[in-house]
Amino acid sequence: MNDVIDSLDVGILVEDADRNLLLANPAFTEMFQAGPPELLSDTTELSLPDGRIVEGTHRPVPLDGAAPGDLWMFRDVTAEVHARREVAEERRRLAELKSRFIACASHELRTPLTTISSFAQMLGDGPPSHQELAATMAAIQRNSERMLLLMDDLTLLSRIESGDRALETTPVDLARLARDTAERLTALVPQSPVRVTAAPGPLLNGDEQLLRQLLYAVAGIVAATQGSVVVSTHADQNGWTITAAAPAATPLTDEYLLAAALPTLDAAARRRSVALWLLIAHAIATRHRGVVTTSGDATEGTRIRAHLPLI
Repeated sequence: MNDVIDSLDVGILVEDADRNLLLANPAFTEMFQAGPPELLSDTTELSLPDGRIVEGTHRPVPLDGAAPGDLWMFRDVTAEVHARREVAEERRRLAELKSRFIACASHELRTPLTTISSFAQMLGDGPPSHQELAATMAAIQRNSERMLLLMDDLTLLSRIESGDRALETTPVDLARLARDTAERLTALVPQSPVRVTAAPGPLLNGDEQLLRQLLYAVAGIVAATQGSVVVSTHADQNGWTITAAAPAATPLTDEYLLAAALPTLDAAARRRSVALWLLIAHAIATRHRGVVTTSGDATEGTRIRAHLPLI
């Protein structure tokens, strides 16, 4: 029987009623090299000094007619716990993005709808002059086009997040793409200086059209909110990191992001809210198994990073 217990890959510990150690198999000894843990009756998970996490369960066992002792079984659940934490973090992130999405859509729709409603009411109050009618119809058309653009953007965001927008993957040179995107950003937003430090690296299998929008969003958001931006790229065995940084540290609050706008890549006359750009950047990075992070403080300034693994 002892040979069987010793061969198990789960840790086995037997204590008597006074918690004196009676048996410990090799798997347990390996887990707790520093000695047996202090166990409580409701203990389920223990963090080991080497970073592993084990789950302990126990049941009373009779010990040669004496008072019952405890049989403890320990299982390494590090991978499971990390997976649960990643799922919980993903759910938290998705809940946050959903909240931003609703705020962004509500904000973007409210302004043109209010304008159209006001002008429609004005037309109902009485016949306007020819000049007033022309100005009113121009305003209604302008705001209608703004809503159509918004619906296109929201549809794009939805398709990226749901997977309906299939990735057209090709080998992409992100350093070259960063330089090209910075040139386009400079042309569209000349008042916000852009500098690029693009280190070479391995090609990334990704959707070049979407990745171009991702890089433009990362750089453009910093440029639009801070007045200037420095774009850098770095590649290692973990993948690519694209960083857009500015010495200023204006907090990227939802209110601030909703108030700012940035030209779309296809035309300076069509503008997309910075908040929506950020949502689309998150969605594109997620589809490429990456992540977008934002930070800002008085010491480091404002930073937006896109981390993209080599897939």
